[in-house]
Amino acid sequence: MTVHRALAETSHLIEQINSQNPEREARWLLESVAGSLITDHRREEITISRDQAEKLNALIERRLKYEPLQYLLGTVDFRNININIDHRALIPRPETEGLIDFGLTAIRSLKHPRVLDVGTGSGVIALSLLDEHSGASAICVDNSSAALELAIENCQLLNCINRAEWLQIDLFSEEFTSLSPPPFDLIISNPPYVSSEEFDTLPLDIKNHEPAQALLAGSDGLEAIRRLAEASGALLTKTGTLVCEIGENHGLQALQLFRKHGWDVNITEDLSQKPRYLTAKLPAA
Repeated sequence: MTVHRALAETSHLIEQINSQNPEREARWLLESVAGSLITDHRREEITISRDQAEKLNALIERRLKYEPLQYLLGTVDFRNININIDHRALIPRPETEGLIDFGLTAIRSLKHPRVLDVGTGSGVIALSLLDEHSGASAICVDNSSAALELAIENCQLLNCINRAEWLQIDLFSEEFTSLSPPPFDLIISNPPYVSSEEFDTLPLDIKNHEPAQALLAGSDGLEAIRRLAEASGALLTKTGTLVCEIGENHGLQALQLFRKHGWDVNITEDLSQKPRYLTAKLPAA
């Protein structure tokens, strides 16, 4: 099969799952098995091997079952870094890249800030902060041992294993509130914020393939946000900042939850003008 034909047939098949850009997906899948062959100007003549064709067909079969493209490719770009990604963790979204800007603003003036990443998943938030602040160190917690394994792999990949500690801790446990040694200059999190009702309406590639525990946050989608508001203050320095991502429908509720626990809090919209980023500080004594 020629590269040209493989691209055309793959794109046609991916159209069946209503992909927004089947041509681009086809190119990425073929690149993952055939590499630079698809950039050859003679691709109407160049052929892929039988082994490459079999690998491509296996990826197409998985994609037609709505498995996310990022899991098929095994890597994802996020700001300035590239990490490994698979079913052990939630796929990083472009919106979460904006969370890093708020985190960096909070610690940029500090020479050696200490960061707590809550619900670290693939580790991408902490690793991006470490990449962009050479003096920062991080403690990263998650209740999933599988996600932590992936995060540690990514940390090793980016050669910053001596700047991060990875702990299996549940946000709702006493172990979280007694994390030692506090205090932290920054607490940052992309917590679960999907309600039980919303979960049933999610696209199949998310609902059937990404880890539910990284998405679901109780009947109202606010369980994790509520816990951060009530339990994080004791872990921050007096001038420390909490930054977290919130659901687009949770702006007012999240604001009220944090104010209830004495925080000075602000909500900022993302590039789509949807409430997305919460920043909070405890008032000076």
